[in-house]
Amino acid sequence: FRTLPTQDGMTIEALSLRGDGYQASANGTWLIRTGGHETSVVSSVRADELQDLVDALGFEERAVLGGATEVKLDLTWQGQPTDFELAKARGGVEIRASEGQLLEISPGATGRMFGFLLMTSLPRRLRLDFSDVFAEGVEFDSIEGKFGLDRGHAYTNSLTLENPSATITVSGRTGMIDRDYDQVVTVTPKLSSSLPLVPIWLIQQLLNKEVFDKAFRFEYYVTGNWENPVVERQMIESESRNQ
Repeated sequence: FRTLPTQDGMTIEALSLRGDGYQASANGTWLIRTGGHETSVVSSVRADELQDLVDALGFEERAVLGGATEVKLDLTWQGQPTDFELAKARGGVEIRASEGQLLEISPGATGRMFGFLLMTSLPRRLRLDFSDVFAEGVEFDSIEGKFGLDRGHAYTNSLTLENPSATITVSGRTGMIDRDYDQVVTVTPKLSSSLPLVPIWLIQQLLNKEVFDKAFRFEYYVTGNWENPVVERQMIESESRNQ
């Protein structure tokens, strides 16, 4: 941990932290102004497994298997460095994880992680529609997403989970203080990859794979509190045309 004093505070030149299965580096500033203290930090965190970060954040749930992970943060909050709270922070969070499995976890635990693991606690509605995807947790090839934090809310329009059977995207808001969701979850089955008897070149000639898959996507509107969210199936354009 290396710092330098400045006229109005302190520069954090370098901060290095190593824990069980993860390591982090950061730099930033701690300023003292008329209105009080302000801290800004830019950080990069890497973990051998996503669960290592879950443990480091103090969650007791066993939520993930595997998943080499990198998280980048660019955050500012009013107060000293030790005053950090998600409810106070503003800025951005970017996450990437690869090759793992999201496990079943108790209701409510997911909300405290920006809704990142929302798909592991979705009610029975999605399990009825996609029993093969949500049967025993959710396997993933990759998870990538960006969140904007502001006044106790986390916003995303780019959280994507790639699964061998489907692509799952989450967009919307997670309330860190209100402990609620206001999100849209889109599940796009990879139907074109489930047609082994049809030559792939023929599928590509007859109909673009991406267009083919999207024609069968499902959207769900997720609202309510972390413990018992309400999930409603949404009518999408392709369904409207078919009815």
